[in-house]
Amino acid sequence: MMKKSLAAIIGILFCITANSQEINAVVTRQDKNNNGWYRLSSQPSAVLGENDAISIVVNGQTKETYTLSDDNTLTILFGSAINEEVNTSNLTVSHPILIQSNGILNVSGTMTNTKAEDLIIEDGGQLVTGSSVHATLEKGITGSTPSKASDVNWYTISSPLAAENTAFANVTNLIPSSGVTGTDYDLYRLDETNGEWVNSRLSTGANPDFKTLDKGIGYIYHNKANTELEFKGATNADNVAVNLTSTGSKGNGFNLIGNPFTQNIQLSDVVSQGEAELADGFYVLTNQNTWGTKLTDSEIKPLQGFLVQATTAGNVTISKPTSSSKGERSNEQSTNIEIIVSNSSYTDNAYAMFGEGIGLNKVSHRNAEAPMLYVPQDGEDFAIAFMDENTTIFPVSFKAMTTGSYSISLKATDDVSTLVLVDNMTGTETNMLLEDSYTFIGSPRDNENRFTVKLKISNSQDENEHFAYQNGNELVINGEGTLQIFDVLGRVVVSEEVHGQTVNVGGLNTGAYIVRLTGESVKTQKIVVR
Repeated sequence: MMKKSLAAIIGILFCITANSQEINAVVTRQDKNNNGWYRLSSQPSAVLGENDAISIVVNGQTKETYTLSDDNTLTILFGSAINEEVNTSNLTVSHPILIQSNGILNVSGTMTNTKAEDLIIEDGGQLVTGSSVHATLEKGITGSTPSKASDVNWYTISSPLAAENTAFANVTNLIPSSGVTGTDYDLYRLDETNGEWVNSRLSTGANPDFKTLDKGIGYIYHNKANTELEFKGATNADNVAVNLTSTGSKGNGFNLIGNPFTQNIQLSDVVSQGEAELADGFYVLTNQNTWGTKLTDSEIKPLQGFLVQATTAGNVTISKPTSSSKGERSNEQSTNIEIIVSNSSYTDNAYAMFGEGIGLNKVSHRNAEAPMLYVPQDGEDFAIAFMDENTTIFPVSFKAMTTGSYSISLKATDDVSTLVLVDNMTGTETNMLLEDSYTFIGSPRDNENRFTVKLKISNSQDENEHFAYQNGNELVINGEGTLQIFDVLGRVVVSEEVHGQTVNVGGLNTGAYIVRLTGESVKTQKIVVR
Protein backbone atom coordinates (compact mmCIF):
# COMPACT_ATOMS: atom_id res chain seq x y z
CA MET A 1 0.00 0.00 0.00
CA MET A 2 1.39 3.41 -0.99
CA LYS A 3 1.88 5.71 2.00
CA LYS A 4 1.30 9.47 1.96
CA SER A 5 1.84 12.29 4.39
CA LEU A 6 -1.26 13.92 5.83
CA ALA A 7 -0.36 17.11 3.99
CA ALA A 8 -0.34 15.21 0.69
CA ILE A 9 -3.77 13.75 1.45
CA ILE A 10 -5.15 17.24 2.04
CA GLY A 11 -3.67 18.23 -1.30
CA ILE A 12 -5.48 15.36 -3.05
CA LEU A 13 -8.80 15.71 -1.29
CA PHE A 14 -9.25 19.45 -1.78
CA CYS A 15 -8.66 22.06 -4.39
CA ILE A 16 -5.72 23.97 -2.97
CA THR A 17 -3.49 26.94 -3.52
CA ALA A 18 0.14 26.19 -2.64
CA ASN A 19 2.75 28.96 -2.74
CA SER A 20 0.23 31.23 -4.50
CA GLN A 21 -0.18 28.78 -7.37
CA GLU A 22 -3.78 27.61 -7.61
CA ILE A 23 -4.47 24.03 -8.63
CA ASN A 24 -7.97 23.74 -10.05
CA ALA A 25 -10.24 20.79 -9.37
CA VAL A 26 -13.95 20.19 -9.07
CA VAL A 27 -15.03 19.63 -5.49
CA THR A 28 -18.28 17.86 -4.70
CA ARG A 29 -20.03 17.38 -1.36
CA GLN A 30 -20.07 13.99 0.32
CA ASP A 31 -22.41 13.87 3.31
CA LYS A 32 -21.37 11.98 6.40
CA ASN A 33 -23.83 12.61 9.22
CA ASN A 34 -24.21 16.18 7.87
CA ASN A 35 -20.73 17.09 9.05
CA GLY A 36 -19.73 18.59 5.69
CA TRP A 37 -17.28 16.28 3.99
CA TYR A 38 -15.85 17.29 0.64
CA ARG A 39 -14.05 15.18 -1.95
CA LEU A 40 -12.33 15.91 -5.26
CA SER A 41 -13.81 14.41 -8.40
CA SER A 42 -10.36 14.83 -10.00
CA GLN A 43 -6.96 14.49 -8.38
CA PRO A 44 -4.45 17.34 -8.76
CA SER A 45 -0.88 16.97 -7.66
CA ALA A 46 1.27 19.32 -5.62
CA VAL A 47 4.53 19.23 -3.74
CA LEU A 48 4.05 20.76 -0.32
CA GLY A 49 7.00 21.77 1.78
CA GLU A 50 7.44 22.97 5.32
CA ASN A 51 5.85 26.38 6.06
CA ASP A 52 3.93 26.39 2.76
CA ALA A 53 0.80 28.49 3.03
CA ILE A 54 -2.12 26.38 1.79
CA SER A 55 -5.62 27.57 1.01
CA ILE A 56 -8.61 25.22 0.73
CA VAL A 57 -10.84 26.30 -2.16
CA VAL A 58 -14.35 24.88 -2.58
CA ASN A 59 -16.21 25.79 -5.80
CA GLY A 60 -14.01 28.82 -6.23
CA GLN A 61 -14.43 30.09 -2.68
CA THR A 62 -11.48 30.05 -0.26
CA LYS A 63 -12.62 28.34 2.93
CA GLU A 64 -9.57 28.14 5.16
CA THR A 65 -5.86 28.85 5.12
CA TYR A 66 -3.29 27.04 7.26
CA THR A 67 0.43 26.46 7.50
CA LEU A 68 2.34 23.21 7.91
CA SER A 69 4.82 24.10 10.66
CA ASP A 70 8.44 23.02 10.56
CA ASP A 71 7.85 20.39 13.26
CA ASN A 72 5.23 18.77 10.99
CA THR A 73 2.39 19.61 13.39
CA LEU A 74 -0.77 19.98 11.35
CA THR A 75 -4.06 21.46 12.51
CA ILE A 76 -7.02 20.27 10.44
CA LEU A 77 -9.23 23.26 9.58
CA PHE A 78 -11.68 21.47 7.32
CA GLY A 79 -13.16 17.98 6.94
CA SER A 80 -11.10 15.31 5.16
CA ALA A 81 -11.63 11.66 4.25
CA ILE A 82 -8.78 9.14 4.39
CA ASN A 83 -8.97 5.98 2.27
CA GLU A 84 -5.29 4.93 2.21
CA GLU A 85 -2.32 4.93 4.58
CA VAL A 86 -1.43 8.42 5.81
CA ASN A 87 1.45 9.39 8.13
CA THR A 88 2.03 12.45 10.30
CA SER A 89 3.88 13.20 13.52
CA ASN A 90 1.54 15.41 15.57
CA LEU A 91 -2.11 16.16 14.92
CA THR A 92 -4.75 18.39 16.44
CA VAL A 93 -8.26 17.87 15.08
CA SER A 94 -10.54 20.89 14.97
CA HIS A 95 -12.69 19.89 11.98
CA PRO A 96 -13.96 16.41 10.99
CA ILE A 97 -11.78 13.53 9.82
CA LEU A 98 -13.29 10.37 8.34
CA ILE A 99 -11.09 7.25 8.22
CA GLN A 100 -12.74 5.01 5.65
CA SER A 101 -12.78 1.21 5.55
CA ASN A 102 -9.37 0.90 3.85
CA GLY A 103 -7.83 3.97 5.45
CA ILE A 104 -5.03 4.08 8.04
CA LEU A 105 -4.04 7.23 9.89
CA ASN A 106 -0.63 6.87 11.57
CA VAL A 107 0.18 9.57 14.15
CA SER A 108 3.68 8.97 15.52
CA GLY A 109 3.61 11.87 17.98
CA THR A 110 0.83 13.48 19.98
CA MET A 111 -2.76 13.47 18.75
CA THR A 112 -5.51 15.62 20.23
CA ASN A 113 -9.26 15.48 19.61
CA THR A 114 -12.03 16.34 22.05
CA LYS A 115 -15.16 15.71 19.98
CA ALA A 116 -16.07 12.12 19.10
CA GLU A 117 -18.14 13.29 16.13
CA ASP A 118 -15.06 14.98 14.60
CA LEU A 119 -13.15 11.70 14.21
CA ILE A 120 -15.13 8.88 12.62
CA ILE A 121 -13.56 5.49 11.91
CA GLU A 122 -15.51 3.20 9.62
CA ASP A 123 -15.47 -0.58 10.01
CA GLY A 124 -12.08 -1.69 8.66
CA GLY A 125 -10.39 1.68 9.11
CA GLN A 126 -7.46 2.10 11.50
CA LEU A 127 -6.17 4.86 13.74
CA VAL A 128 -2.61 4.17 14.92
CA THR A 129 -1.65 6.49 17.77
CA GLY A 130 -0.26 6.23 21.27
CA SER A 131 -2.81 8.79 22.43
CA SER A 132 -6.30 8.23 23.77
CA VAL A 133 -8.55 10.49 21.71
CA HIS A 134 -12.29 10.97 21.40
CA ALA A 135 -13.65 9.16 18.35
CA THR A 136 -16.65 7.37 16.89
CA LEU A 137 -16.05 3.83 15.63
CA GLU A 138 -18.73 2.33 13.40
CA LYS A 139 -19.74 -1.25 12.66
CA GLY A 140 -22.43 -2.03 10.10
CA ILE A 141 -24.94 -4.77 10.95
CA THR A 142 -27.11 -6.41 8.29
CA GLY A 143 -30.42 -7.34 9.84
CA SER A 144 -31.96 -10.79 9.56
CA THR A 145 -35.33 -12.35 10.37
CA PRO A 146 -34.79 -15.85 8.93
CA SER A 147 -37.02 -18.85 9.36
CA LYS A 148 -33.98 -21.06 10.04
CA ALA A 149 -31.50 -20.49 12.85
CA SER A 150 -28.63 -21.23 10.44
CA ASP A 151 -29.52 -18.13 8.41
CA VAL A 152 -29.19 -15.58 11.24
CA ASN A 153 -26.54 -12.94 10.51
CA TRP A 154 -24.17 -13.09 13.48
CA TYR A 155 -21.32 -10.64 14.13
CA THR A 156 -18.56 -10.45 16.70
CA ILE A 157 -18.09 -7.13 18.49
CA SER A 158 -15.57 -5.73 20.94
CA SER A 159 -15.29 -2.34 22.62
CA PRO A 160 -12.37 -0.06 21.59
CA LEU A 161 -13.14 2.46 24.34
CA ALA A 162 -10.95 3.29 27.34
CA ALA A 163 -13.67 2.46 29.88
CA GLU A 164 -13.19 -0.92 31.56
CA ASN A 165 -16.93 -1.58 31.20
CA THR A 166 -19.09 0.08 28.56
CA ALA A 167 -22.80 0.21 29.37
CA PHE A 168 -25.10 -1.04 26.61
CA ALA A 169 -26.76 2.37 26.47
CA ASN A 170 -23.42 3.98 25.57
CA VAL A 171 -23.19 2.03 22.30
CA THR A 172 -25.51 3.74 19.85
CA ASN A 173 -28.09 1.36 18.29
CA LEU A 174 -26.85 -1.68 20.22
CA ILE A 175 -30.21 -2.08 21.98
CA PRO A 176 -33.27 -1.68 19.71
CA SER A 177 -36.25 0.44 20.67
CA SER A 178 -37.94 -2.69 22.09
CA GLY A 179 -35.51 -2.46 25.04
CA VAL A 180 -32.94 -4.67 26.74
CA THR A 181 -35.34 -7.58 27.22
CA GLY A 182 -36.92 -7.24 23.74
CA THR A 183 -36.67 -9.93 21.06
CA ASP A 184 -35.36 -7.78 18.19
CA TYR A 185 -31.73 -8.61 18.92
CA ASP A 186 -29.42 -11.07 20.69
CA LEU A 187 -26.13 -10.36 22.44
CA TYR A 188 -24.09 -13.27 23.82
CA ARG A 189 -20.88 -13.76 25.71
CA LEU A 190 -19.10 -17.11 25.99
CA ASP A 191 -18.96 -18.76 29.42
CA GLU A 192 -16.09 -21.19 28.99
CA THR A 193 -16.35 -22.65 32.50
CA ASN A 194 -19.85 -23.97 31.76
CA GLY A 195 -19.36 -24.41 28.02
CA GLU A 196 -22.35 -22.22 27.08
CA TRP A 197 -23.35 -18.94 25.49
CA VAL A 198 -25.04 -16.47 27.85
CA ASN A 199 -27.69 -14.14 26.39
CA SER A 200 -27.76 -10.61 27.78
CA ARG A 201 -31.55 -10.49 27.33
CA LEU A 202 -31.79 -13.11 30.07
CA SER A 203 -29.23 -11.50 32.35
CA THR A 204 -31.85 -10.37 34.86
CA GLY A 205 -32.18 -13.98 35.94
CA ALA A 206 -29.27 -16.39 36.35
CA ASN A 207 -26.67 -13.93 35.01
CA PRO A 208 -27.42 -10.51 36.51
CA ASP A 209 -23.92 -9.14 35.89
CA PHE A 210 -24.04 -9.21 32.09
CA LYS A 211 -25.00 -5.58 31.55
CA THR A 212 -21.83 -4.14 30.02
CA LEU A 213 -19.29 -4.76 27.27
CA ASP A 214 -15.99 -5.41 29.03
CA LYS A 215 -12.71 -4.26 27.52
CA GLY A 216 -10.78 -7.07 25.86
CA ILE A 217 -13.80 -9.41 25.71
CA GLY A 218 -15.58 -10.45 22.50
CA TYR A 219 -19.32 -10.89 22.04
CA ILE A 220 -21.59 -12.19 19.29
CA TYR A 221 -24.51 -10.04 18.17
CA HIS A 222 -27.39 -9.97 15.74
CA ASN A 223 -30.21 -7.54 15.05
CA LYS A 224 -33.41 -8.06 13.12
CA ALA A 225 -33.00 -4.65 11.46
CA ASN A 226 -30.16 -3.13 9.46
CA THR A 227 -28.27 -0.89 11.85
CA GLU A 228 -24.94 0.77 12.47
CA LEU A 229 -23.37 0.41 15.88
CA GLU A 230 -21.42 3.42 17.12
CA PHE A 231 -18.84 3.29 19.89
CA LYS A 232 -18.35 6.92 20.99
CA GLY A 233 -15.89 8.20 23.55
CA ALA A 234 -12.24 8.17 24.58
CA THR A 235 -10.42 5.36 22.79
CA ASN A 236 -8.29 2.79 24.55
CA ALA A 237 -4.52 3.24 24.23
CA ASP A 238 -3.36 0.93 27.05
CA ASN A 239 -2.51 -2.75 27.15
CA VAL A 240 -5.45 -4.84 28.38
CA ALA A 241 -5.30 -7.77 30.83
CA VAL A 242 -7.72 -10.68 30.28
CA ASN A 243 -8.16 -13.85 32.33
CA LEU A 244 -8.56 -17.02 30.27
CA THR A 245 -10.18 -20.15 31.67
CA SER A 246 -9.64 -23.74 30.60
CA THR A 247 -11.99 -26.33 32.06
CA GLY A 248 -11.43 -29.34 29.87
CA SER A 249 -14.51 -31.11 28.53
CA LYS A 250 -16.98 -28.25 29.12
CA GLY A 251 -15.52 -25.27 27.29
CA ASN A 252 -12.33 -27.01 26.12
CA GLY A 253 -10.43 -23.81 26.84
CA PHE A 254 -12.20 -21.70 24.19
CA ASN A 255 -12.49 -18.02 25.14
CA LEU A 256 -13.98 -15.27 22.98
CA ILE A 257 -11.81 -12.18 23.46
CA GLY A 258 -11.78 -8.95 21.48
CA ASN A 259 -9.52 -6.36 19.88
CA PRO A 260 -9.54 -3.40 22.34
CA PHE A 261 -7.72 -0.95 20.04
CA THR A 262 -8.42 1.29 17.04
CA GLN A 263 -5.91 -0.63 14.91
CA ASN A 264 -5.39 -4.18 13.74
CA ILE A 265 -3.68 -6.68 16.01
CA GLN A 266 -2.34 -10.22 15.62
CA LEU A 267 -2.43 -13.22 17.93
CA SER A 268 1.24 -12.56 18.71
CA ASP A 269 0.04 -9.41 20.50
CA VAL A 270 -1.75 -11.63 23.05
CA VAL A 271 1.04 -12.34 25.54
CA SER A 272 0.92 -14.79 28.46
CA GLN A 273 1.58 -13.32 31.90
CA GLY A 274 2.41 -16.59 33.62
CA GLU A 275 0.93 -20.03 33.26
CA ALA A 276 -1.51 -19.25 30.44
CA GLU A 277 -0.76 -21.16 27.26
CA LEU A 278 -2.54 -20.60 23.94
CA ALA A 279 -2.97 -22.82 20.91
CA ASP A 280 -1.35 -21.52 17.73
CA GLY A 281 -4.05 -19.89 15.61
CA PHE A 282 -7.58 -18.70 16.28
CA TYR A 283 -11.08 -18.45 14.82
CA VAL A 284 -13.11 -15.57 13.43
CA LEU A 285 -16.84 -15.65 12.78
CA THR A 286 -17.51 -15.51 9.03
CA ASN A 287 -20.54 -14.12 7.21
CA GLN A 288 -21.64 -17.76 6.74
CA ASN A 289 -21.91 -18.18 10.53
CA THR A 290 -18.94 -20.53 10.49
CA TRP A 291 -15.75 -20.33 12.53
CA GLY A 292 -13.01 -19.62 10.00
CA THR A 293 -9.55 -20.88 10.95
CA LYS A 294 -6.77 -18.27 11.01
CA LEU A 295 -3.01 -18.61 11.46
CA THR A 296 -1.15 -16.66 14.14
CA ASP A 297 -0.12 -13.78 11.87
CA SER A 298 -3.62 -13.10 10.50
CA GLU A 299 -5.08 -9.67 11.15
CA ILE A 300 -7.79 -8.94 13.73
CA LYS A 301 -9.68 -5.73 13.01
CA PRO A 302 -10.87 -3.13 15.51
CA LEU A 303 -14.31 -3.96 17.00
CA GLN A 304 -13.75 -7.66 16.16
CA GLY A 305 -13.94 -10.59 18.55
CA PHE A 306 -11.84 -13.71 18.03
CA LEU A 307 -11.95 -17.19 19.50
CA VAL A 308 -8.76 -18.49 21.14
CA GLN A 309 -8.06 -21.78 22.89
CA ALA A 310 -6.28 -21.73 26.24
CA THR A 311 -4.66 -25.11 26.79
CA THR A 312 -3.67 -23.84 30.26
CA ALA A 313 -5.67 -21.22 32.19
CA GLY A 314 -4.13 -17.91 33.24
CA ASN A 315 -3.81 -14.22 32.50
CA VAL A 316 -2.81 -12.73 29.17
CA THR A 317 -2.15 -9.16 28.09
CA ILE A 318 -3.45 -7.85 24.76
CA SER A 319 -0.59 -5.52 23.86
CA LYS A 320 -0.97 -2.45 21.68
CA PRO A 321 1.12 -2.75 18.49
CA THR A 322 3.44 0.11 17.57
CA SER A 323 2.51 0.06 13.88
CA SER A 324 -0.38 -0.78 11.60
CA SER A 325 -0.92 -4.44 10.72
CA LYS A 326 -1.50 -4.47 6.98
CA GLY A 327 0.77 -7.46 6.50
CA GLU A 328 3.91 -5.52 7.48
CA ARG A 329 4.31 -7.25 10.84
CA SER A 330 3.59 -10.74 9.52
CA ASN A 331 6.17 -13.34 10.36
CA GLU A 332 7.23 -15.94 7.85
CA GLN A 333 5.15 -19.06 8.41
CA SER A 334 6.63 -22.52 8.64
CA THR A 335 5.82 -25.10 5.99
CA ASN A 336 2.07 -25.56 5.88
CA ILE A 337 -0.81 -26.84 3.79
CA GLU A 338 -4.24 -25.21 3.93
CA ILE A 339 -7.13 -27.56 3.09
CA ILE A 340 -10.33 -25.85 1.93
CA VAL A 341 -13.70 -27.49 1.27
CA SER A 342 -16.74 -25.71 -0.15
CA ASN A 343 -20.14 -26.22 -1.71
CA SER A 344 -22.48 -23.66 -3.28
CA SER A 345 -23.23 -22.07 0.11
CA TYR A 346 -20.45 -22.68 2.64
CA THR A 347 -16.68 -22.98 3.08
CA ASP A 348 -14.55 -24.57 5.79
CA ASN A 349 -10.80 -24.85 6.19
CA ALA A 350 -8.04 -26.51 8.20
CA TYR A 351 -4.23 -26.44 8.27
CA ALA A 352 -1.44 -28.97 8.48
CA MET A 353 1.66 -27.33 9.96
CA PHE A 354 5.08 -28.96 9.80
CA GLY A 355 7.22 -28.14 12.80
CA GLU A 356 6.63 -27.46 16.47
CA GLY A 357 3.50 -25.81 17.83
CA ILE A 358 0.30 -26.25 19.83
CA GLY A 359 -2.61 -27.51 17.77
CA LEU A 360 -5.98 -25.72 17.63
CA ASN A 361 -8.89 -28.07 18.25
CA LYS A 362 -11.83 -28.01 15.85
CA VAL A 363 -15.02 -26.29 17.03
CA SER A 364 -18.55 -26.78 15.73
CA HIS A 365 -19.93 -24.01 13.54
CA ARG A 366 -22.85 -21.83 14.55
CA ASN A 367 -24.40 -22.95 11.27
CA ALA A 368 -25.65 -26.54 11.45
CA GLU A 369 -25.67 -26.84 7.63
CA ALA A 370 -22.02 -25.95 7.07
CA PRO A 371 -19.56 -28.80 6.38
CA MET A 372 -16.75 -29.66 8.80
CA LEU A 373 -13.14 -30.23 7.76
CA TYR A 374 -10.40 -31.22 10.20
CA VAL A 375 -7.21 -33.23 10.73
CA PRO A 376 -7.58 -36.16 13.19
CA GLN A 377 -4.53 -36.68 15.37
CA ASP A 378 -3.98 -38.73 18.55
CA GLY A 379 -7.71 -39.12 19.14
CA GLU A 380 -8.47 -35.40 18.75
CA ASP A 381 -9.77 -33.30 15.85
CA PHE A 382 -7.75 -30.23 14.84
CA ALA A 383 -8.37 -27.17 12.70
CA ILE A 384 -4.62 -26.54 12.92
CA ALA A 385 -2.57 -29.71 13.36
CA PHE A 386 1.20 -29.83 13.90
CA MET A 387 3.28 -32.72 12.64
CA ASP A 388 6.88 -33.69 12.01
CA GLU A 389 8.70 -32.16 9.04
CA ASN A 390 9.41 -35.68 7.75
CA THR A 391 5.71 -36.53 7.49
CA THR A 392 4.81 -38.01 4.10
CA ILE A 393 1.15 -38.88 4.65
CA PHE A 394 -1.66 -37.69 6.95
CA PRO A 395 -5.46 -38.11 7.16
CA VAL A 396 -8.07 -35.41 6.53
CA SER A 397 -11.61 -35.91 7.84
CA PHE A 398 -14.70 -34.43 6.22
CA LYS A 399 -18.24 -34.29 7.54
CA ALA A 400 -21.04 -33.27 5.18
CA MET A 401 -24.18 -31.84 6.81
CA THR A 402 -26.17 -31.97 3.57
CA THR A 403 -25.91 -34.22 0.50
CA GLY A 404 -24.48 -32.55 -2.56
CA SER A 405 -21.46 -31.59 -4.61
CA TYR A 406 -18.33 -30.37 -2.82
CA SER A 407 -14.90 -29.18 -3.93
CA ILE A 408 -11.70 -29.53 -1.98
CA SER A 409 -8.49 -27.62 -2.69
CA LEU A 410 -5.02 -27.57 -1.13
CA LYS A 411 -2.73 -24.56 -0.85
CA ALA A 412 0.85 -25.34 0.13
CA THR A 413 3.99 -23.31 0.79
CA ASP A 414 6.59 -23.44 -1.98
CA ASP A 415 8.75 -26.05 -0.26
CA VAL A 416 6.10 -28.77 -0.72
CA SER A 417 7.27 -30.57 -3.87
CA THR A 418 4.75 -33.43 -3.90
CA LEU A 419 1.07 -33.02 -2.97
CA VAL A 420 -1.47 -35.73 -3.73
CA LEU A 421 -5.05 -35.96 -2.42
CA VAL A 422 -6.47 -39.46 -2.07
CA ASP A 423 -10.24 -40.00 -1.90
CA ASN A 424 -10.44 -43.11 0.28
CA MET A 425 -14.04 -43.75 -0.77
CA THR A 426 -13.45 -43.83 -4.54
CA GLY A 427 -9.72 -44.54 -4.65
CA THR A 428 -9.15 -41.44 -6.79
CA GLU A 429 -5.69 -39.83 -6.49
CA THR A 430 -5.29 -36.18 -7.59
CA ASN A 431 -2.03 -34.30 -8.01
CA MET A 432 -2.95 -31.04 -6.25
CA LEU A 433 0.13 -29.22 -7.55
CA LEU A 434 -1.42 -29.51 -11.00
CA GLU A 435 -5.14 -29.39 -10.25
CA ASP A 436 -6.88 -26.44 -8.60
CA SER A 437 -9.47 -28.60 -6.87
CA TYR A 438 -11.09 -32.03 -6.58
CA THR A 439 -14.89 -32.31 -6.85
CA PHE A 440 -16.89 -35.08 -5.16
CA ILE A 441 -20.33 -35.96 -3.83
CA GLY A 442 -20.65 -35.86 -0.05
CA SER A 443 -23.39 -37.09 2.27
CA PRO A 444 -23.96 -37.06 6.05
CA ARG A 445 -23.93 -40.88 5.84
CA ASP A 446 -20.35 -41.01 4.53
CA ASN A 447 -17.43 -42.18 6.64
CA GLU A 448 -15.74 -39.03 7.95
CA ASN A 449 -12.27 -40.50 7.32
CA ARG A 450 -12.70 -39.59 3.67
CA PHE A 451 -9.30 -38.28 2.55
CA THR A 452 -5.57 -38.82 2.81
CA VAL A 453 -2.84 -36.39 1.76
CA LYS A 454 0.50 -37.62 0.44
CA LEU A 455 3.35 -35.11 0.36
CA LYS A 456 7.04 -34.47 0.15
CA ILE A 457 8.77 -31.45 1.68
CA SER A 458 11.96 -30.21 0.04
CA ASN A 459 15.05 -30.16 2.23
CA SER A 460 16.72 -27.18 0.59
CA GLN A 461 15.33 -23.68 0.98
CA ASP A 462 16.06 -22.85 -2.64
CA GLU A 463 14.92 -26.21 -3.94
CA ASN A 464 11.77 -24.83 -5.52
CA GLU A 465 13.12 -21.60 -6.97
CA HIS A 466 11.95 -20.88 -10.51
CA PHE A 467 14.54 -22.47 -12.78
CA ALA A 468 12.53 -23.11 -15.95
CA TYR A 469 10.48 -20.89 -18.24
CA GLN A 470 8.87 -21.35 -21.64
CA ASN A 471 9.99 -19.43 -24.70
CA GLY A 472 7.88 -20.52 -27.66
CA ASN A 473 8.30 -24.27 -28.08
CA GLU A 474 11.44 -24.26 -25.96
CA LEU A 475 11.73 -24.71 -22.20
CA VAL A 476 14.77 -22.77 -20.95
CA ILE A 477 16.50 -24.55 -18.06
CA ASN A 478 18.75 -22.75 -15.57
CA GLY A 479 20.74 -25.56 -14.02
CA GLU A 480 22.33 -28.94 -14.63
CA GLY A 481 21.22 -32.48 -13.93
CA THR A 482 18.49 -34.94 -14.84
CA LEU A 483 15.35 -33.18 -16.09
CA GLN A 484 11.99 -34.94 -15.84
CA ILE A 485 8.58 -33.56 -16.86
CA PHE A 486 5.43 -35.20 -15.43
CA ASP A 487 1.86 -34.89 -16.74
CA VAL A 488 -1.30 -34.62 -14.60
CA LEU A 489 -1.41 -38.41 -14.25
CA GLY A 490 2.12 -38.52 -12.89
CA ARG A 491 3.60 -40.07 -16.05
CA VAL A 492 7.10 -39.08 -17.18
CA VAL A 493 6.73 -37.44 -20.61
CA VAL A 494 10.25 -36.01 -20.88
CA SER A 495 13.50 -37.28 -19.34
CA GLU A 496 16.99 -36.14 -20.33
CA GLU A 497 20.28 -34.77 -19.04
CA VAL A 498 20.59 -30.98 -19.28
CA HIS A 499 23.47 -28.54 -18.80
CA GLY A 500 21.89 -25.08 -18.80
CA GLN A 501 20.18 -25.67 -22.13
CA THR A 502 16.74 -25.60 -23.73
CA VAL A 503 14.35 -28.54 -24.06
CA ASN A 504 11.78 -28.74 -26.84
CA VAL A 505 8.22 -29.03 -25.48
CA GLY A 506 6.42 -28.40 -28.75
CA GLY A 507 5.19 -31.98 -28.78
CA LEU A 508 3.44 -31.70 -25.41
CA ASN A 509 -0.28 -31.06 -25.14
CA THR A 510 -1.40 -27.73 -23.71
CA GLY A 511 -1.82 -27.95 -19.95
CA ALA A 512 -0.09 -28.12 -16.57
CA TYR A 513 3.06 -30.16 -15.90
CA ILE A 514 5.56 -30.68 -13.09
CA VAL A 515 9.22 -30.14 -13.97
CA ARG A 516 11.84 -31.78 -11.74
CA LEU A 517 15.59 -31.13 -12.00
CA THR A 518 17.82 -33.47 -10.01
CA GLY A 519 21.40 -32.27 -9.61
CA GLU A 520 23.17 -31.11 -6.48
CA SER A 521 19.67 -30.70 -5.09
CA VAL A 522 16.17 -31.53 -6.29
CA LYS A 523 14.24 -28.60 -7.74
CA THR A 524 10.56 -28.83 -8.59
CA GLN A 525 8.41 -26.34 -10.47
CA LYS A 526 4.94 -26.25 -11.97
CA ILE A 527 4.69 -25.00 -15.57
CA VAL A 528 1.79 -24.48 -17.95
CA VAL A 529 2.53 -25.35 -21.57
CA ARG A 530 0.59 -23.05 -23.90
